[in-house]
Amino acid sequence: MDHRRASFISALIAHGMAWAVALAFALVPTYQSSSGGSATFVEVNGTWVLALLALPLLLTGAGLAAAREIAPRNARATLPVVAVILLLVVAAQFFYLIHSNVVPAVLALISAAGFLVTRRLDRGTPRATLWVATATMFLFCAMGIWSIGLLYLPSMLAMLFAAVMASTAHSGAGSGITQAEA
Repeated sequence: MDHRRASFISALIAHGMAWAVALAFALVPTYQSSSGGSATFVEVNGTWVLALLALPLLLTGAGLAAAREIAPRNARATLPVVAVILLLVVAAQFFYLIHSNVVPAVLALISAAGFLVTRRLDRGTPRATLWVATATMFLFCAMGIWSIGLLYLPSMLAMLFAAVMASTAHSGAGSGITQAEA
């Protein structure tokens, strides 16, 4: 398998895993009281943790956008930007209608905005963007290792694999990078 394609697929997996953890923290009751009640991470800690849950989504979204720029043209066609954004918005609305909870909608919109912004910012240096996002994700996991950081560790490892694959890929026609970056 081409290293550029492997980088893109790994970044896609990292973003999916980050979404799974964020939605689990937002929707699944993780706290149990002595009286038998349960609450989600957001209900117990307040809405400020939405920013905390959104950070890995933005970082993996930036990594995904960068890996998409590096990926060969035929791999890019497997993930159109419009489809990602529509999927996020539809998923947010679905969870909002079912759970009457605005948390997934906010997370989806933040992730979609991050994906759009990084699609514009990373044009010149996709490999550097991928490495910076990976390093920041590592710091996030290290700082929160005893709480939520540990659950984002598989996502960070998938991003690390994507960054390594992108760095070892040779530039070629349609790779999205210039010869000067190779």
